[in-house]
Amino acid sequence: MKHGDKLESLYSSYNYISMNDKKIKKISKQIDTQKQKIKNLFLETQKLIFTNYFDNSINLAFSSKALENYRNKLYLFKNYVGFSEGDTSYNDYYVDKMEELEKRYEYNPLIENALTVTKRGLISTLIQKLKLLFGLNKGYELDR
Repeated sequence: MKHGDKLESLYSSYNYISMNDKKIKKISKQIDTQKQKIKNLFLETQKLIFTNYFDNSINLAFSSKALENYRNKLYLFKNYVGFSEGDTSYNDYYVDKMEELEKRYEYNPLIENALTVTKRGLISTLIQKLKLLFGLNKGYELDR
């Protein structure tokens, strides 16, 4: 009977270890699933933050200096972004924004040299009318 008791004891120990092994595998799988969810949530939140910030910032940049500052901020932001294997969201966003900036430069390459509408002063209007009156306007007519 001693050998039977030992065999039964070993068998129950084996079952206990086997059940613990299954529990450990199940818990380990749950941990991996939760880690993946946390990582995905982090990457989605990060993407939402930097896309909203830079999308709103580009709408406020009108001068070439402001566009250049925007470009530098976007480039340097890569130092603060968390990356994951296979995640290219920041790189894709960066490329898209650089293309958009190039289009803005092509559309208006001389942003700072753009003409502005100014109101004519009283003295310049008076002088122009006097020139017109005395015939000194040399072919130019007064805007009415």
